[in-house]
Amino acid sequence: MELNEKLLKFQTGLVQIVSPEDDAYHKGIWTGKDGMRCDTPDFTTDLNAIFRWLVPELLRRNLYIGIGAEKSGWECWIFEGEPIEGDPFQEYEVKVLADTPAMAICKAIETLIGEVSCRKE
Repeated sequence: MELNEKLLKFQTGLVQIVSPEDDAYHKGIWTGKDGMRCDTPDFTTDLNAIFRWLVPELLRRNLYIGIGAEKSGWECWIFEGEPIEGDPFQEYEVKVLADTPAMAICKAIETLIGEVSCRKE
C-alpha cells in the first residue's frame, strides 16, 4: 500500500465518494465530515492537506507533532501528551528524517501506524 493511501486510512474523516448517481463520481473525489469535497490529497507534498486532515487526528489522540530543519533534512517527531486510556497510539514516540517537511510528517505518521499495527498482531 502506498504511503498516501495509508495516511488516507489513518482516520482522517475523509470518505471516498463511490455513488454512481453522484455527479462527482470518480476515484479521486473525497468528502470530509464537514461535507466539503476535495480531490485526493497528496499528503507527501501538501502541508495544507496534512494540517487539515492528519494533524487534527493526532491531536484527537492527544499526540503532538514537532518539526525542525536539520543539516541533513527535515526532522519530525510525534510524542504523546496526557495518556488516553486504551488508545494504543499513546505509547509511542517516533522521530524521522526526510528531504521535505511534508514527507517528514508523513513518514513519522507512517512509522506510528506501523508500530501500532505490529503491536496488534
